[in-house]
Order: sequence, then structure tokens, then C-alpha cells
Amino acid sequence: MTVVRHDIEAFILAGGKSSRMGMDKGTMDFNGIAMVDRVIRVCKSVFSCATVVANSAQYFQYGLPVIKDVIPNLGPVGGIYTSLLHSTSEWIFVVSCDMPFVWKGPPMLHLN
Repeated sequence: MTVVRHDIEAFILAGGKSSRMGMDKGTMDFNGIAMVDRVIRVCKSVFSCATVVANSAQYFQYGLPVIKDVIPNLGPVGGIYTSLLHSTSEWIFVVSCDMPFVWKGPPMLHLN
């Protein structure tokens, strides 16, 4: 049984430049699905609220709110800062868009 957390907001960081990869990592195909789509599906199954932190409008296609980095070009720390500023919860969960194995299934980790 999966418990959906209503007291923790999920933020998916997708605002990187992907300079080493040469293309947007989040939208890269991984086993037939964009990496960010896999992360979004996992977050939506665990958390009642999920938001994408990205500087590209292409992330609106995944049906979640998308917010831009408050301070551009700071990398992941800028995305975490933006997440903290936009959060309305006491707790947040932050994950990168290029982590397709963030959770592979049962057993579910209970955050108590």
C-alpha cells in the first residue's frame, strides 16, 4: 500500500544547462519514456503536491506547475533555494529530473 504524503511537497529540478550532455537531460528518452516523466510519475504517486523547477517552458507539457529559478545560473543549489522559497509546507522533497531510479517500487520507505 502506498501512502500519499500531504505534508511534504516534491520539487523536481530541471533547470540545468546540460552543458556536458549537449541536450536537455530531463526530456531524454530512457526506456521509452522521458526521464523527467518517470520522476514526475513517482513523485505524484508519493506526494500530493509536485512542482517542476525549470527555466524552459517545455516542462509545462507534463501537467505540473513549473517555476523558474529565482537566481539563475546557480545550478542545483539555486533550484533548492527556489523550492524553499515557493514551498508552503514545513518539509520538501527535492529530486533531479535525471534520476529515473529514484524509487523502483515496494517496499515503500515510510517517512515518519
